[in-house]
Amino acid sequence: MDLSVNTLTDGYKNYLESAPSLLEKNFNKSQYRKGIVNHIDESIRDLYHILPKAHLLNKEQMYDKINALSLYKIFETMLKDVEQKTDYKTEKYDFRTIELARMLFHISTIYLIKSPLYHHEEIVETDVKRIAYHFRKLAEHALEKESYGTIKEKEQRRLIEELNKIKYDPESKYQKLNRQYGKLAKEKKNTTDKELRKKLAQQIDEITIKRNQAQKEVEEKEREINKQLSHKHDHLMNVFCPFEKLTPFNGRINPHFPNDHIENQNIGI
Repeated sequence: MDLSVNTLTDGYKNYLESAPSLLEKNFNKSQYRKGIVNHIDESIRDLYHILPKAHLLNKEQMYDKINALSLYKIFETMLKDVEQKTDYKTEKYDFRTIELARMLFHISTIYLIKSPLYHHEEIVETDVKRIAYHFRKLAEHALEKESYGTIKEKEQRRLIEELNKIKYDPESKYQKLNRQYGKLAKEKKNTTDKELRKKLAQQIDEITIKRNQAQKEVEEKEREINKQLSHKHDHLMNVFCPFEKLTPFNGRINPHFPNDHIENQNIGI
């Protein structure tokens, strides 16, 4: 969507940009209100052009524009597949759209739970948690389908196989040294010959140094691979729901706010 394109006509733009004291003097408010609401219905682009002038509106005028009747089509359209080449567009269930719906759900239910009527009502909180669970499962399902944007599935499989090989393959350097260490330790335990025990102890020390070095190499490779895999969901980092974050996004800041924004404080990157 190109937000730089203002679809409002000059009359509506003048209405929005006029100081409140001049609105009724220069324009027919009812006429332009109807036109503005119709345009809001078309797309969120118009909301972008309306809100920058919000500071010119008094409370009544703001409430006249921002309410359930003027915004419902925007929120409804956000959850539709707008790329469909038909007049009737169905809901879209990609990760971005599901997370948007999940965000709207959490904001609304937090509002509900805090209401004087339902404040601390256990049955309401239970109902909310139940629906939240289903929303989460829906989001996790979409996440699994879209997980291979930054790292392709084939590459991820190769990295995991490489890690498993160096950690668990019997022919790997690390596992061979493990077996040698175990064999020597067992032999030392079962002998009472002092000279043999001394010789075995020396061999165990040598193997231990090599095994520790091999273990460091394995751990370093594991960190390297896990670091690569940690970027698996980078292509979705700007669309996840900030409420009850899915596991890959725990500790992730909101990229749409500055790092020092209150929303990002005390969150590890």
